[in-house]
Amino acid sequence: MENEQRIQTIADIDPLLETDEVTLENPFIADNTSMTTVSQGKLPTKTKWKKKKRKLEELTDFEAQLIDSINNVAEAIRENTKVMRSLRQHVYPESEIYSELELMGMTQDDIFNAYLFLVKRPDKTRAFFGCPLAVRMTILDRMMRSSE
Repeated sequence: MENEQRIQTIADIDPLLETDEVTLENPFIADNTSMTTVSQGKLPTKTKWKKKKRKLEELTDFEAQLIDSINNVAEAIRENTKVMRSLRQHVYPESEIYSELELMGMTQDDIFNAYLFLVKRPDKTRAFFGCPLAVRMTILDRMMRSSE
């Protein structure tokens, strides 16, 4: 190429770029030297550069809006999860019911009766576990007698 000249610094390139009469070719040189080949030609006008910059800014705005929207959805999911947990009633597993009855010092026959009573009636099970330990035996006895 007869129009090529070697440019060694950015300071040499700036005046050429300002005149819009050059294009950069092969800006990355494999041997990591600071030289760039420049050909004579017409660079894109300043309005094209502004359009590219504006497009990049629009993309950045879009990305920011997208991230903001995703964060809003994530926050809504977290809030919904909190509400759902507070609304969902605790289900007492059968093993927990049986273990609690054993800890109360009941006879084996009374444990069987109370266990079957509580497993059949989840509302009574919640009441049983919701009362203080000191009165559980009395509460359980009254619940079982009232349902007979």
